[in-house]
Amino acid sequence: MNIPSIFLNLLNIAYLNAPYGFRKTWQGMQATEPLPGYPVRVTFGPPSEDPTATFSNRFLMWGLWEAAIAIYRDREFTPCVVAFYWHKDPVGGLLLQTMDQNLPVAAKDDANAGEDTITSTNLTNAASTTEAPSSSLKAPDLRILYEFGTHTLSSLDLFLAALPVFSLVAEKGADFQCEALTQHGYDTPQRVRFAITAVKDARGNVKLKYGHVREAVKTTVFGAVERKMFRNMRFRVELDGEVIARGEWVRDAVSDEVSSL
Repeated sequence: MNIPSIFLNLLNIAYLNAPYGFRKTWQGMQATEPLPGYPVRVTFGPPSEDPTATFSNRFLMWGLWEAAIAIYRDREFTPCVVAFYWHKDPVGGLLLQTMDQNLPVAAKDDANAGEDTITSTNLTNAASTTEAPSSSLKAPDLRILYEFGTHTLSSLDLFLAALPVFSLVAEKGADFQCEALTQHGYDTPQRVRFAITAVKDARGNVKLKYGHVREAVKTTVFGAVERKMFRNMRFRVELDGEVIARGEWVRDAVSDEVSSL
């Protein structure tokens, strides 16, 4: 399977389901539609084939992250089943299938193989096509502005840092306040770090919420994919024209100068 297709579709599922939180349960198997141009279908659900069996969104969010790590670590860039266990008990799993049998299988001995096959498509809009829980956070007055630096980031390490942020959003609650968040990706030589800090208003209030963090991650990561530009980034989050947060994507232990946002 095309490597970016695997990780981008895992990211999209995490983005879409983060607002549901950890208490949401799914009944039976859930098949997802692949992102345009990235033909990998992900099906998730309980360990039982019983159509009435349920699967916790908590385990889905955690499992997406663990599945991505396992695929990256084991170089299993082929159709596969990933089973989830909690204290040795099966709690669910994922099925990854290519939607185009003519796609070349990526080399298993190179975690970066296939990165040059990323295609340009409107991922920013495509990621919003599936219905998500109602929230006040998808207002048109929310803007994410970002710019790139000069240090190269591994696209896969960027994806591996983004997934656990979505899990944190689900855990904390999209409508809850976020003062600051730092998330390290998987421990690789090119590990990427995500950081965001709220900017208080004149009264000392924090307006940043975890749902805003979710939108910042989606906009910056999918924006990097659309532009095929995997470099360190700095960004700011604006609500009603007011800056409510600033953040960055960087390689651990690497700093870079980009203009102040």
